[in-house]
Amino acid sequence: MKLSVDIPFALLLFAFALSDPVTTNFVVYRTCYVTMGFNKSDCALLGTPEATDETAKLELKVQPHAAVLTTTKSVTEIVVTSIWCFFLGPWSDQYGRRPVMIMSLAGFVCAYAIITAISLFEMLSPWFLLLASIPICLTGGFPSFLAVSICHLTETTHIVKRGFRMGIFEAVITIAGLLGATASSFVFHAYGYFTLYYITASCIVTAWIIVMIFVQESNPNPETEGRCRNLFKFSLIKDTVKTTFEERPGLDRPLLLSVILMTVIFLLAVTADGNIVFLYLRRKLSWTLRQYTLFASCRKISWIIGSILGGYVLHTLLKVEESVVILLGFLSVMANVLIQGLASKDWHMYVAGAVICFGGSISPMTRSLISKLVHFNECGKVFSFVIMVETIVDLLGSPIYTYIYNHTIETLPGAFNFVTTGIYGFEVVLTIGIITLQLRRFGNDNYEPINDVIDVVNT
Repeated sequence: MKLSVDIPFALLLFAFALSDPVTTNFVVYRTCYVTMGFNKSDCALLGTPEATDETAKLELKVQPHAAVLTTTKSVTEIVVTSIWCFFLGPWSDQYGRRPVMIMSLAGFVCAYAIITAISLFEMLSPWFLLLASIPICLTGGFPSFLAVSICHLTETTHIVKRGFRMGIFEAVITIAGLLGATASSFVFHAYGYFTLYYITASCIVTAWIIVMIFVQESNPNPETEGRCRNLFKFSLIKDTVKTTFEERPGLDRPLLLSVILMTVIFLLAVTADGNIVFLYLRRKLSWTLRQYTLFASCRKISWIIGSILGGYVLHTLLKVEESVVILLGFLSVMANVLIQGLASKDWHMYVAGAVICFGGSISPMTRSLISKLVHFNECGKVFSFVIMVETIVDLLGSPIYTYIYNHTIETLPGAFNFVTTGIYGFEVVLTIGIITLQLRRFGNDNYEPINDVIDVVNT
């Protein structure tokens, strides 16, 4: 039986969404009574509806210490796994995608086994959670797994169906994230830390087993000799950069670089402002966490619908080019953040959440477009470069948006929305430029499209 990479990827995203909110709470809780020595029963009230004024004061003391740990853990993982991605992406072009998938998932299995064990020992310092970062950092982590998963999808999908296939992938992982985030608080309040982390680890183990047994290698001719010896060759980094920026037929190089720039800027805007939207809505509309969670769920559903409509209805059925669907997506997200910035009533936010729908088509269409501009044996290099740059930009974007919000909170708390509107406006102009390049490219009589269609699984 053959299974797609969507299933293990969805299980991994579900596991992350299930555990990440609780891990933040776990760090605050353990920091409170283990690291700082406060009363354990008082610490248990942090972040709950039973919190009092005294608890709020306690949280102000604990949060800065907890933030040091969470920041140290996340920055370490982001930096190290980004470097790994630079090696493993091009390595997978030569030696196959499955080894990287298996290795990355093995790291997550070990990491969550460690976290599950730590949750059993109530007096262990939360700093022991850094031990869980070691296997993740040693095995490539999420950036490498994402890069080779996209390559696997590219190589196992016919070029005509690739946009729709990427849209389905986006919808599946968004649904997985939505289900995990929705279930997180219910599982935690019903069963506690250990059971929740046990479920998380079980999901990742299941994903690992699926990849080892049911996911076939997509690289048609993977090499076997020198796998370990060539893993740490610095020439892999050189090849990645060279491949991304090298001369290509016709207008393919400016097209590729424009799409990469567009992808990176989009990630900056969509993730950075997302981290402070709840703070903005709590101040502007006095929303509670429950109200925000409901709104976020509705917005994700809209995103899922848009990714399917864009990928299937527009791109597959109506034969609309990826770049045109991307343009519609950017107009959609630009309208969303503009309405969000001007919102004065609750229903305004739900209108914003509805118009964002076609934003769900942007990522799958850009991935599809990139895959059609490069040969299949370059996918690992190019997607590794893209994901590495995205990861760094994401790391820098959140502090920039936080700075903007903190310095406009008294005068115009929604100012960050208008900054994002400007960014999306630039993306619209950039996408129009890409469409223009495509028209010139297709009008060139000497242009020959890259033939990178591979029948590996089933085209």
